[in-house]
Amino acid sequence: MINHVIDYFQYLKDTFEDNIHFDLKWLENTTINKEKDFPKQKEFLVLKEKIKNCHFCNLSENNLNPIIGDGNLNAKIFIVVGIPSNNDSKAGKPLTDEAGILFDKMLAAIGLTRNDVYITNVLKCATVPGDNEISKKIAACSNFVYQQIKIVNPNIILCMGEEAIHTILQRSKKVSELRNRVLKPKHKNYKILVTYSPEFLLKNPTFKQYAWEDLQLLQKEFMAL
Repeated sequence: MINHVIDYFQYLKDTFEDNIHFDLKWLENTTINKEKDFPKQKEFLVLKEKIKNCHFCNLSENNLNPIIGDGNLNAKIFIVVGIPSNNDSKAGKPLTDEAGILFDKMLAAIGLTRNDVYITNVLKCATVPGDNEISKKIAACSNFVYQQIKIVNPNIILCMGEEAIHTILQRSKKVSELRNRVLKPKHKNYKILVTYSPEFLLKNPTFKQYAWEDLQLLQKEFMAL
């Protein structure tokens, strides 16, 4: 059965070329949950096509490369970040440039890499400074984020920045009000942690000490799973 699954994904990859991104080694090397994880990959590809063909707002008119997400679909940690940059859009993944370098260092500080987590933006398309409809556009994209959470089925969600807080908690709260705490939403199988975004930390380096405290809490919760 698994050989048929690999052949199917190879067919998709050969047919769609750069429009389909996945690692066939993941299928070949997985020995315990091969049959179990195939539906997850299939769901993700369906969602990816929905995002690519989205017309919920006008950002899709000029954005030919929406950012779906990056990382491990089997991750226990799901990270939500803010609005993507133009360079993020070109790269096709969240957090590139200097913010991405800092983000990778933050993960490394607690022994993780991007391959250990799943990362997604609250908004799937890059925007322009001064866009006064950002809140509406993030709200239009939020269902995609919720679907990604459902597919990945994480144990912990880390909200990096206030845009992520608003999307996941649906509350207008500042990071300082919620950070360094473990939030347990009712009727959910995951915990929520909050910290500052890499972009904010680059502009406000004195807050890195607080982000480090949050990362230590994340590590503690992760190790307890």
